[in-house]
Amino acid sequence: MKTLSEDLRTARQQKQMTLQQVADLTLVNVKFLEAIDRGDYSFLPQAYVRAFLREYAQVVGMEAQEAMDRYEQETAPRPVQPTARPAGVEAPKAEPSGGFSPRPAWLVTAAIALFTLVVIVLALQERPEEEPVVEIPFRDMVRQNEQRAASSIPERPEPLPEEIVPADSLTLLAVTLDSVWVQMVIDAQDPREYIFPPNRRATWKAHDRFVVTVGNAGGIQFTLNQTSLGTLGVQGAVVRNVEFNRRTLDREQ
Repeated sequence: MKTLSEDLRTARQQKQMTLQQVADLTLVNVKFLEAIDRGDYSFLPQAYVRAFLREYAQVVGMEAQEAMDRYEQETAPRPVQPTARPAGVEAPKAEPSGGFSPRPAWLVTAAIALFTLVVIVLALQERPEEEPVVEIPFRDMVRQNEQRAASSIPERPEPLPEEIVPADSLTLLAVTLDSVWVQMVIDAQDPREYIFPPNRRATWKAHDRFVVTVGNAGGIQFTLNQTSLGTLGVQGAVVRNVEFNRRTLDREQ
C-alpha cells in the first residue's frame, strides 16, 4: 500500500506540476514540499505540517480530509509488542533476600505516597503554565506574517540625502492593489525584499536603474518619474528581473 507522500507525488506528476509550481500556488517553501515528497514530516511542528499537507493535497486534487486522516494514521505511535518467551521457559522467580527482616507493608506504602506527593508539588510549582496548541490555517499564518512585515516597512523608504541625489535621478513609485512580495535592486546595491499588504505606497530613487522581481504581478502598479507603467503581469503571476531605466521612459513616451 502506498504512503501519503507517494500518493501526493503521483497526483502532482499526473497534473504535470513541479514542486516549484506547487510552492507558488500554496506559498509553502519548496524545501518543505521536498521533505513531504520524501515522507519526512519532522521539519516543523505538527500544526505547520498539517497546514502544508492540506494545501498540497488541495492543489494536486486530493481530498484534504483524506490526507489529514492518512497523516494521522501513518504518524500514530505504534504499541510495543511484548517479547515472546520460548516454549518451556519459565519466568525467573524472585529470590528472597536473606538476612533482612521485612518492613511492614503499610510503612513502605506510606513512604512511597509521601515521596510521590512531594515530587508532584515541586513539579507544579516549577512548571510554567503551557498554552494549548492551536492549529492555524496556513493562509492565516501568511496573512499574519504580512501584517507583521508591513508594520516594520516604512510607507516611503527614506531617499538618499539631498546632497548626493543627482538632479536627473529616477524615482519609482509603487501602489499595491493586493498583498504582494517585491525584491528591489537599485543600481549596484544589494537586493532588498518587501512584503506589502493592499493599499500601500512606496517610493525608491536610483541613478541609473531599478531591477524588480514581483510575486503576484497583478497586485502592484508602478510609476517611473510620473510616467505610469501599470502592472507587470496578471494576478498571481511571478515576474522576475524587470529593469526600469531611462530607456523605459523613452519607450513609454
